[in-house]
Amino acid sequence: MTRERQLAGAKAKDEVRAAFAHMYTMYDLSSHLNRYHKLSEKSLTFAEAALNEFNSLLTAQPHNADTFVFGGLALFEKAKASILVGPSSRDDPTCCALWSEGIISDLRDAMHFFAPELSLSTHHGPAIAGGRSLSLSSPFPAVSASVYGLAVGRELVAALTTSGSLPTVVPILKWMVAASTTIYGTSDSTTMSLEAQLGVACFRSGDVVEAEGHLRAVLEIDETIKRPEDAFTVGSALNNLACLLSHSDRNEESIVYFTRDVELCVGTNGPAHPTVSQARSSLGAAHLKCGQMARAEQEMLAALDGLRNTYGQMPNADVGDALVNIGALRAAQQRDAEAEAHFVEAVSCIQASEGDNSCRLLAPYEHLERLAHKGGDKGKQALYYSKARSLRDMCGASPHIPHDKSIRVLPPSSS
Repeated sequence: MTRERQLAGAKAKDEVRAAFAHMYTMYDLSSHLNRYHKLSEKSLTFAEAALNEFNSLLTAQPHNADTFVFGGLALFEKAKASILVGPSSRDDPTCCALWSEGIISDLRDAMHFFAPELSLSTHHGPAIAGGRSLSLSSPFPAVSASVYGLAVGRELVAALTTSGSLPTVVPILKWMVAASTTIYGTSDSTTMSLEAQLGVACFRSGDVVEAEGHLRAVLEIDETIKRPEDAFTVGSALNNLACLLSHSDRNEESIVYFTRDVELCVGTNGPAHPTVSQARSSLGAAHLKCGQMARAEQEMLAALDGLRNTYGQMPNADVGDALVNIGALRAAQQRDAEAEAHFVEAVSCIQASEGDNSCRLLAPYEHLERLAHKGGDKGKQALYYSKARSLRDMCGASPHIPHDKSIRVLPPSSS
């Protein structure tokens, strides 16, 4: 009987080893194909096969740490493959929504393996249902788990931001900043970039005080360590801190940071680069809020000329944003016909570039509604009100706050 038990045990171990080998092979195939953006459908198939093996192994050996590691990574590869494959019908909103929800669900479940304290898991498999996670019994050091978590977190933050789930992004980014600080240090480029993203997420979620702290922290590190590779991160922090200050009616202070952003863009990319034009349009908007009409016009017209030189006649949303700012200037100068023409052209540029549901359409629609009200055109006013309200509901509570490095667009004055 003892010999039979030994043979049965050896056979069971061999079966588990074979299952592990199969799971690793499926995972490696999926990861390799995703890395090179090839055969996404095959990559998805391999990732799903790895997950099936993962569930089988969990039943056979529920406390094996290797199973948890590769279960989380297989979920990650499945999500990446799904992103590359795309929805089965891109013209069907319901299909697209289900596709997006599936990716977010897989990424949340994957994140659970590497950051269980975030409590992000939804419904995947017995590993989640049983409350077990990588952190409970792992031969991998905590730093390794955090590295995996940072990779999954980047995709999850991007997916949640695209879907408009901004409040859920903040705790994930806080975890990522802490993990990156532990692994790489406070002043590392990765940590700085994540801190800048966290500042924007807090800003868009309505926590202006915390947002300002994160954005200023990035700039303080840059004052100590000047690295060319951090130029985009620092420029984003300057732009978004300036937007935050402008949003808080600290307009004179915002001009200081918009000006620094322009100078950084010129120094990094040269005066003809489109980022310089974007920054100058934002600076012009800040001058307009301070009532400095001549300086506002100078910056805005230079910005629009620069963007048109870059993009020519090709529709571009940045050109649309610049037109919104010039339209706001003309409206402030009581040149309503010119203002309306700029807003209408802005709508056309943004629609052609980003579609009818772009949140960037909200500002020109609100301006056009205001002009129609002023001119007594109730039909146009009702039309633009309807369009603006629909976008306002879709884009959230703070639609005029940039997602990252973008032109500061002026909403209509409340006066």
